[in-house]
Amino acid sequence: MKNLELVQASGLRPAVQALRRRGIDPTPYLERNGIPPEFIELPYAPLPKREGLWAFLEDVESSEGIDTLGFLMGDEVDLLNIGPFGYQIAQAATLRGAFDVALRNLSNFAQEKTLHLEPDGDEVWVVCKSHLKTCRPADHTTLNFIISVIRLAAGHDWCPKRARLQTGPAPGVQALPMFRDCEIEFDAEGAGVALPIEMLDLPLATHDPDALPA
Repeated sequence: MKNLELVQASGLRPAVQALRRRGIDPTPYLERNGIPPEFIELPYAPLPKREGLWAFLEDVESSEGIDTLGFLMGDEVDLLNIGPFGYQIAQAATLRGAFDVALRNLSNFAQEKTLHLEPDGDEVWVVCKSHLKTCRPADHTTLNFIISVIRLAAGHDWCPKRARLQTGPAPGVQALPMFRDCEIEFDAEGAGVALPIEMLDLPLATHDPDALPA
């Protein structure tokens, strides 16, 4: 039986908000790719990854000429507001704990994706791999997600020095402020970021010991 590769539709919310911020109405793109606009407000609403999420992102990218759509979503990413998956990550006590939550629960949020930590000397790579061919805006979104989690501990101005993308070069990526001093490896086996290994023990600013479970 073929795996339908479902994702949670609430993950589209940052993209929709980013488009509206640029004066672009996302509704026609959602509707012509079979996504009811109200789905993005439902934390558990299932959405086919390829025929829904990827089709929507690629449609916007090609129609609007935006080759950095996944990163434009960055200012709109609030893990506390993208459903239980993001909430559980943001409530971890440390960065290591946040990635442990992501590792255990990623398949519930996006099927056919895995996340792992890869030691590299005094650094560690946080890598998220799509096990089937990914699309460029989704790949960018994945890398942006990893950076957003790191910034919960390191601060909003933290930028990577080394990064990987599973897709090929896009002209606008290295012009983005977050990658100005970053060495990016394209066509890698997964999207990822290298960071000093001691950063994994940093506390998360969003952690609330009195918060109720999602």
